[in-house]
Amino acid sequence: MDLVTGKKLTRLGIKLSVTNNGRIQGRAFGKPVTGNWRWQNGAFCRDLYHGDTDLGPNCQLVKMRGNTVRFISDRGTGIYADFALR
Repeated sequence: MDLVTGKKLTRLGIKLSVTNNGRIQGRAFGKPVTGNWRWQNGAFCRDLYHGDTDLGPNCQLVKMRGNTVRFISDRGTGIYADFALR
């Protein structure tokens, strides 16, 4: 988390911040994104809202390559999203 704390995670239409106190905030496709995160058994577990839509909980495997962070849903067995660090 030291690599992403205080930086923006960006992807087409998405800008997020992950804070060291367990908060997620930003915007995606014109709507606010808010939530909480925690480490649980080696996974990045988050509860997330996109506007009024509850995206629910998900624990994700996190990989880093250069300035790209990959979040893989369902503890690494689901779909993934790559974010650039800014």
